[in-house]
Amino acid sequence: MKYLTKDRLLQLLLILQLLCLVGISPVKAQQEAVDQLMQTATDNGMEQSALSELRSRADSRGMQAGQLIDIIRPAASLAEQNLPADHLIQKALEGLSKGVPDRQIVSVINRIHSATEQAAQVVDPWMQNPGVQKMIERTDGPGSNQRVRNRMIEASSKAISQDIPVESVSQMLSEMGSESILSRATASDIITAIGILPDIGAAEQPRTARAFVIRALKGGFNSSELQKLPMAVNMAQKRSRLPAAGVLKGASQQLQVGTPASRILQNLFNGNIGGGPPGSVPGGMQENPGQDRGPGQSQGRGNN
Repeated sequence: MKYLTKDRLLQLLLILQLLCLVGISPVKAQQEAVDQLMQTATDNGMEQSALSELRSRADSRGMQAGQLIDIIRPAASLAEQNLPADHLIQKALEGLSKGVPDRQIVSVINRIHSATEQAAQVVDPWMQNPGVQKMIERTDGPGSNQRVRNRMIEASSKAISQDIPVESVSQMLSEMGSESILSRATASDIITAIGILPDIGAAEQPRTARAFVIRALKGGFNSSELQKLPMAVNMAQKRSRLPAAGVLKGASQQLQVGTPASRILQNLFNGNIGGGPPGSVPGGMQENPGQDRGPGQSQGRGNN
């Protein structure tokens, strides 16, 4: 296994300089460096087909080799640390497909690289919880620890890279390590719960969103139902003109009275925030100061 240490990076730079000195063009020298990085990445377990596709698309687009190096290097560095890295390449491929500028792709990759390292620092200790180990063995089978750990790091890094504080992710994991959740949830349920945090307003309302997701897990939401929550919350916001926090409060009230997950989702899609007739909202929220009433409309008490 090859390691992308600082010495290795310095060696690659030295190779570039030497190649230039002996008459090899800088472009060809950079291509040699790309070859070296790709080999290092695959030696450390990264998916070769995805790396090859990235290089092919980058070449077709006319991306400079130096910028391709800036994309592959962070991923190879994660792989060297035994951290998941293929999600960086997939994100880069997504950016290329959407026509995102090269510099912006590099910036996003660097942010996800940092978020992945931070995510590992909170996920790895959580994985040592005996209850978590039992849950993984029960739901995913023996020998699944590494796969679940990598998926959890990826989900957590997504949240962190989208402005969810590391402390919030750590607190979420701590709460999801309770017996009341681990005894009924699957690893996929918990991974999905972390992954949807950025999509239900957790950056703006971390405590509200975290409390709701924990309650949803305890209330029996599975991974498929959790995946539908962001769209349901968004639809409920549009129909009720309440902020996300208000929608989550109403959905929490439905959970408290034992409303099934499928029914809660349907209610949210229909704009039934409190679970009552269409357009109903939880008591005390009809004049919510944070309610978005649209341009030119009154903001209730906040307009005094």
